[in-house]
Amino acid sequence: MIPLVLASQSVYKRSLFSRLGLEFNAIEPLTEEVFQDGLTPLEQAENLSLQKAQSLMGSYPNSVIIGADQVLAFDNRLLQKPNTVENAVNQLKMMRGKEHQLYTAVSVLHKTKQFQYTGTVISRIKFYKELSDAFLRKVVLADKTWDCVGGYKIESMGISLMESCQTEDFTAIIGLPLMVITRVLRKLGYYSDS
Repeated sequence: MIPLVLASQSVYKRSLFSRLGLEFNAIEPLTEEVFQDGLTPLEQAENLSLQKAQSLMGSYPNSVIIGADQVLAFDNRLLQKPNTVENAVNQLKMMRGKEHQLYTAVSVLHKTKQFQYTGTVISRIKFYKELSDAFLRKVVLADKTWDCVGGYKIESMGISLMESCQTEDFTAIIGLPLMVITRVLRKLGYYSDS
């Protein structure tokens, strides 16, 4: 079987990918996450995921490389990872009672087979309006969400913020769309003996 490389050192992405039951190496991509001016949220997410996968092609030419990234669109702008408790709480305050969209993109590349796939899952999430500042801070501190896009984790207390959620792939919200990845890997011959 062709070796698999996940272009990420993210604990969340590694944990998610391990659910697929496939051997893989998780390698830090050789690129920085930099937003480019003039791109739509979808284009931004796909550009970042493709850059991550492409950055490892030279080092792993015989592997299938998977890159993924996620951007959050709210009120016609992109929110980045908050990086601090205060920023995370402030982002959650802004989104109270409103809808935001998560664009989770994945790119799958194989140099030898000249295979390239990039796709995006769009998830629409609406928070409850009646969320106190104290409760939002409690969620951030309990889940340690300052390194997460949007400042919450749906797989933890973040689910209690959500009035509604529309998505075709729940794992996309966590950061890695496993259903999409599985479909692509099946085309490349993984799971063929199942």
